Amino acid sequence: MFIAKDSHQQADIIFDKLVNSTLKLEAMPYRYPPDKYKTDNDGRYRAYELFHYRISYKITDTTIYILRVRSTYRNPKTY
Repeated sequence: MFIAKDSHQQADIIFDKLVNSTLKLEAMPYRYPPDKYKTDNDGRYRAYELFHYRISYKITDTTIYILRVRSTYRNPKTY
């Protein structure tokens, strides 16, 4: 479960890909579906999965906020 225990290089690669995936949101913030775990979601809260991590984010008029990066091996929580 802890990638860095086995390979620091692999952990760095996964980290970089996760970060780069969030940077791509600037060009197309609505590319991923609305977050099904967000209660009363008006469509501004979105989420996607990459490498068994679930990235939740919120879109505003001027900013995209990364709210949570969570392992998909854990039970999801509503918010």
